[in-house]
Amino acid sequence: METNDVNKAAPSVDVPRLVRGRLYRGYRLINHGYYRPDRCVWWEAENLKTGEADFRATTRRQLKADIDSANAEILPQPEQSISPNRP
Repeated sequence: METNDVNKAAPSVDVPRLVRGRLYRGYRLINHGYYRPDRCVWWEAENLKTGEADFRATTRRQLKADIDSANAEILPQPEQSISPNRP
């Protein structure tokens, strides 16, 4: 009688698992847990291209807002059209 291959355990592979909601706009969001001296939880955004931590915040929402505000400064602003007929 053959055993079903589905029931076998998957081989151990050193591949980082991606958790839903932990990648945001080119950053990996890392929860460092509770930090007793500050009495809060710290989050960090690691740039996937450089591997450097660019942002830190006490909430994931604030961390995402910081990333968005930094990206808004980098993106070119649309030029305002100036009408030649206006004084």
